[in-house]
Amino acid sequence: MTPHSVATRRRAPRVFVSYAHEDERHRRTLEAFLVQIERDGLIAGWHDRKILAGQRWEKEIDQQLEQADIVILLVTQRFLASSYINGRELVRALEREAAKEARVIPVLVDESDWINSPFARRKIQAVPRDGKPIVRYRPQSGGWTKVAEEIRRVAEVLADGPNGAAGPVEELIGCSLAGGPFGAVAGRGSVGARSLGAPVPFDRITDFWKADRSTVEAGTVVAIEGTLSEFAPLVLGSPTAKRSAHLEFRRALAAGGLDNQRRRTAVNALLAFSAGQMVWRLDLKGTGWKYLGLYQAIVRNSIAVFVEEEIYRKQVREVFRQGDGRSTVEARVVGRLQELPESFISRYLERHHLGDNIEPRIITRTDRPIYGIVIDGEGGSSVEYVGATRYLDGDIWVAVDLGGEQRVLSRFCDLSDPEDLRAEAAALRADVVALGREARLLFEFDQVDRMKPGYQSISVESFVGEILGRNETGSEG
Repeated sequence: MTPHSVATRRRAPRVFVSYAHEDERHRRTLEAFLVQIERDGLIAGWHDRKILAGQRWEKEIDQQLEQADIVILLVTQRFLASSYINGRELVRALEREAAKEARVIPVLVDESDWINSPFARRKIQAVPRDGKPIVRYRPQSGGWTKVAEEIRRVAEVLADGPNGAAGPVEELIGCSLAGGPFGAVAGRGSVGARSLGAPVPFDRITDFWKADRSTVEAGTVVAIEGTLSEFAPLVLGSPTAKRSAHLEFRRALAAGGLDNQRRRTAVNALLAFSAGQMVWRLDLKGTGWKYLGLYQAIVRNSIAVFVEEEIYRKQVREVFRQGDGRSTVEARVVGRLQELPESFISRYLERHHLGDNIEPRIITRTDRPIYGIVIDGEGGSSVEYVGATRYLDGDIWVAVDLGGEQRVLSRFCDLSDPEDLRAEAAALRADVVALGREARLLFEFDQVDRMKPGYQSISVESFVGEILGRNETGSEG
């Protein structure tokens, strides 16, 4: 069994429609104006008329509201007067909006005292934007069209982002999860070895990335000595491509011309990620694989390594034990090459329309595909202990939201030195605390030994479940 490349696309944002039953006709009209957005795969709509016979309606409503990325409020005086809506649905919707778990969109349908409503006091932007309810439009279809345009705009922002109302850093982390390790291990397709004979040897990782296409291709068995670590590279691909991308992002920031805060935040996040020095340790529960990194001196010079879980338990875990239980060892890795999904950074640039400032395909400007090494027991794949690691330079990091401004905080350390790693991780925790109570943790580099278990906005587990579930049903890849 070998991981294979699949087309990874985030699920369409879930839309929950909250309305008074007396406004059923308005709900049906809204549905008609959103049908094309749903056909385009940008949203997946839900309302209580979809509850099936025999289902517990209150439980189903609560569950759908909890899962929603967008909550649409059909605002009329009847909606505002509803005890059930104001005592339950609206309260929870605003709680999730405050926690940045969902986007709330009030739709002003009829004349009402909405200006004194809880969502108005929270200064949540209603649509139509001019505060003019749809009933005043002539024809009213003009108002509904404006509403649909606004909902489409929000859906396009959220469609590929992780966990609902995402900002640039959240989107970048989510794209890297879906397009990198989970995109690679989502399936169980087979890539046969080109040869079961002697593997193609490489003395250095840099030599591997410089090798021509006639030497390596998907399925080729290779043997490389390097620093094997439980901390895997965040950005995949050749060190030359990473360095070029990093310089390009620095140039774009220095040149200016980024016309809004969102674009500046996006490029700042890319600047941190694209240095190629950041690592993460992921828990790939449910996939059957372990995700590791093979390095040469620095994290930027790396190859992703995917080890079948059973082989990890029987063989690779013992290799790390020989290194005194450290998370890095010198090892000889023999495995088959697997072509990985195209770099998530190029897709991220395209999503943020940064082509005028940065060449969208800068990160993949290389003469070869992006490869990883698969260790699954086939083709002579194995991991052998060589010795203790003297030094591995890398960056540990967290992503936080500070009152709507998103930041990536990082510290560099010697990943081969447990004391240095612990000290810098503690310093990173202190950096987060120093930001104050307003700081919200989005994601942290170590998903095995987390700072605050259960306390982060981006769920790795949701990516695992979604991608594996989609692959099993055959709807993707």
